[in-house]
Amino acid sequence: MRLLIVDDDGDDFLFFVEAFKELSIEYASLFWVKDGKECMSLLHNKVLNQTKKISWLPDMIFLDLNMPGKNGFEVLKEIKSNPELCHIPVICLTTSNREKDIYQAYALGANAFIQKPCGWQKFIHKLGILSQFWFETVE
Repeated sequence: MRLLIVDDDGDDFLFFVEAFKELSIEYASLFWVKDGKECMSLLHNKVLNQTKKISWLPDMIFLDLNMPGKNGFEVLKEIKSNPELCHIPVICLTTSNREKDIYQAYALGANAFIQKPCGWQKFIHKLGILSQFWFETVE
């Protein structure tokens, strides 16, 4: 499983890395991009960081909604309206719990909406439940 984390906070990516280690989820490879523009460049198979060409698509995307520049809603809309990308599950993982944001994310095609939990143990718990559902339960 190739998981793409799209978040402007590098610490959040490190939380993913550490949480997957603690949960013993070894079958997932984690990749990080810092904003919506870099995400779409990667997905459109552009040159990332001027050094390497990415020739694969992720199996799942964890998408922060509140990012400068191209925000998560714009990225979600672009992914879900593209026939070559729309099959990729997108999990919105954001600090927002606004009802408007939740409805908008689902209207744009989000596969799940999860508020970023406060605290390490809550983060691991939510990620564990999510991982069990997406990687062990559903086909």
